[in-house]
Amino acid sequence: MSDAKKLNPEIKTVQVGARQLRPVKIYPLSVSDQFELTKVLASAINQIAVDKAELLKKSEDEIVNEFREIIAGNLTTVLEFVCDKGESPTMDELTNNQVAEIITIIFEVNYEGLVKNFKDLFKRGKLLFLKEKVVKGRRTK
Repeated sequence: MSDAKKLNPEIKTVQVGARQLRPVKIYPLSVSDQFELTKVLASAINQIAVDKAELLKKSEDEIVNEFREIIAGNLTTVLEFVCDKGESPTMDELTNNQVAEIITIIFEVNYEGLVKNFKDLFKRGKLLFLKEKVVKGRRTK
């Protein structure tokens, strides 16, 4: 089998750079990396999930700055999970559109299918459980 046939088709290449473009490969996450990255992201989300009363006290600028700090602080970590060592783009290289493209790829490759599959599996399990419950209910009557 040739090397080209062995490559994971989920590996995507993105052009990054504010001034000069360079290709960067975005790899799918392993299950353990996906769990670890999910922990990192959940922690970041918890930082901004504040009490409504506390949120109302903040100015729009303060809220935007908090989001910016969380994204900036975690984007580097996220990129380390999905890029080759030493190849991760820096914040200075990335444009907003490139960040959006990378995040979209990470979601589509690693989370979108997972969510859909688990929803389908949950529905099937629920139907099976309800079907079994109905059958058991008829037997006892």
